[in-house]
Amino acid sequence: MNGEQVKHFGRCGEMDKQIECDIKDVIKSIGDLNQQFSAKKILLTGSAGFLGSQFVNYFMILNNTGILKKPCYLYAWDNYLRGKPDWLNQLQKRSDLSVSDKDVTKNKKFPKVDYIIHAASVASPTYYRKYPIETI
Repeated sequence: MNGEQVKHFGRCGEMDKQIECDIKDVIKSIGDLNQQFSAKKILLTGSAGFLGSQFVNYFMILNNTGILKKPCYLYAWDNYLRGKPDWLNQLQKRSDLSVSDKDVTKNKKFPKVDYIIHAASVASPTYYRKYPIETI
């Protein structure tokens, strides 16, 4: 394409808007089941990874919609083995989110939570060999 950058668009526009649109569709399709997270504390490991980032977006958008009787609180942990994404820094001032550089294989103090979502794993053959314990 002669050095031109190709942009991919979904039905809602660029990637950030598409993710938000998709998550709102998920929230709508789940319906009343979303209320299970009302006023709950959730620990999410691997928050900067592929699956973890989708969960962070889900919970932040869920709180933004106002459909929960009380917002949930998310502890977003990651060891940032592959680096900390910029989009996480943009969320750090939220009152319903705690973003922390924590390694679940080494951390011994955990917050009291209602749910744990373990999404921490490095999905890369290079990292599997280099970091076998952290991959688990």
